[in-house]
Amino acid sequence: MSPLMVSTLLLLGVSYAYAYSAGAPESVCEDMLPKHPVDAQKSKMPYKISVSKNQVKPGEPVEITISGKSFKGFFLQVRDDKGKPVGEFQIPDNDKYAKTVNCQNSKATYPQPVMMIREFYCSLWQRFVRGQSCSLHENDKDGGTHNAATHKNATDKKDFKLTWKAPGGAGKYTVYATVAEDGGTFWVKKPTEVISVA
Repeated sequence: MSPLMVSTLLLLGVSYAYAYSAGAPESVCEDMLPKHPVDAQKSKMPYKISVSKNQVKPGEPVEITISGKSFKGFFLQVRDDKGKPVGEFQIPDNDKYAKTVNCQNSKATYPQPVMMIREFYCSLWQRFVRGQSCSLHENDKDGGTHNAATHKNATDKKDFKLTWKAPGGAGKYTVYATVAEDGGTFWVKKPTEVISVA
């Protein structure tokens, strides 16, 4: 392989890894799996996910806390009994540590390599064209916005709090969490607290 080709691949790999340190992309909405080069932990997750209230009215805010030892990354969703993300995380755009992700119902599916390339260029667009959003296959989706939360950087976090607003419909909803202690140690899609909306 030519030195130019090797350099290009390394540059793309470093850029792609850097993009993921800035939070989870839309493509992880379904499986909540970080695209790290190692397998997820099979042991019990050493982090506790707690909620300020287990019973709320529609539209009422709930504080969700990730506690335990420090961690670098996370991906949170609150899902209904069909596995669809519901509600809305309320994170200001200027928050230093977290941001929302729009996990919508996909009308079209793309092979994983295509999605990875699209995410890479989308993350570069967002990084270098400040203030401009880049939505992956915007016209291919319908449904939710701000219904997942992820880290904004790989800074150590501890006893981290987020606000989630309950959906308008009654039901029982489960908080799912992926937490990354670091790039090589992470727990994926763990069901935690149940929130009843009535």
